[in-house]
Amino acid sequence: MREAVGRAYPWPATLTDALAEVKAWDSLAADRGLFCRPGEWTHYAEVRCRVVLLEDELETGRPAASWDDMQARFDWKRYAHERTWRDPQKRDEPFLERLEADFAFLRANAHPVHSGHPHMQPASRRTTADKRADVLSMLDTQPELSDREIARRTGVSPQTVGNHRRAPKPAA
Repeated sequence: MREAVGRAYPWPATLTDALAEVKAWDSLAADRGLFCRPGEWTHYAEVRCRVVLLEDELETGRPAASWDDMQARFDWKRYAHERTWRDPQKRDEPFLERLEADFAFLRANAHPVHSGHPHMQPASRRTTADKRADVLSMLDTQPELSDREIARRTGVSPQTVGNHRRAPKPAA
């Protein structure tokens, strides 16, 4: 069923987008409900089906692919609790409060992942001669670096760097 609903309208790319769509449908229902008697107006079945599928996606659907997806899951749990009340209510779930605080701390202190040297070209589709030239250049300009570090920056194995380091220098 999700496939059919996803083909009718594009499926949200992220959990944050899914949460935003659920909130938009809820807001629309609340706005339309202002002009009808209680219980007189509801979304059509197609919309209710999509909202249920989006809620399932937020609850137990696809795995989180980013920090933002994790935050969307926390926001969803909070929103799911708060949407049942007209006035804001404090959630009495200390475990979830602690979990959200821990997540916020870890996210704030996470270091971005960097691979390779920021000034080097990507290692893909380079010829062996290009790699050799990169290694020899690094050995000439920064001989104090370890074989492992030069290998990481140039996209070759530490063994290759060691072989070039030990190779006799050509006579000028």
